[in-house]
Amino acid sequence: MIPEHLKNKNLCKVRTITSFVTLTPDQTAWEEKIKEASHFGGDLAKEFNSNDYEVQSIRIVTNAFGEYLDTSSLENTIKDMEVLQNILKNPSMPNIRIRFAIGEAKTENEIKMIPELINKFGDLSNICVNIKIDELGIVNDKKTKLCANIVKQIGETTPRGEGNFN
Repeated sequence: MIPEHLKNKNLCKVRTITSFVTLTPDQTAWEEKIKEASHFGGDLAKEFNSNDYEVQSIRIVTNAFGEYLDTSSLENTIKDMEVLQNILKNPSMPNIRIRFAIGEAKTENEIKMIPELINKFGDLSNICVNIKIDELGIVNDKKTKLCANIVKQIGETTPRGEGNFN
């Protein structure tokens, strides 16, 4: 039983409903997995809304994009990203805005692709980079500097630098 003082729906908003999906290089499976996660998020948002809770966004987050996109070249990665973009724009998808995160960029090559992917695909190129520390607790200097340069480049090449929010 939830105490009454914890039921204030004006103070409690659902920031995001996030579904995690694992994609593989087999593009034939992408649409069904993305559609399933989209419908799940949409149905859950409707349930929250019907109980007077505001849902701000619905997200789908994938595994690291190098695990399912062809990252052998920027051109191949763009082709695969276009497949994802077309799936998300398909009329059979639920009529809701989906924030889609293509997962982590792990390699130097993948990190260097980030500015172009964000410029070309905007919200679809929601990407993270995890920088590990070594056994002494020291952050990887090379990867940190690479990422700092990428952030600077995104800031210079996207309107008002807003691409860095992706």
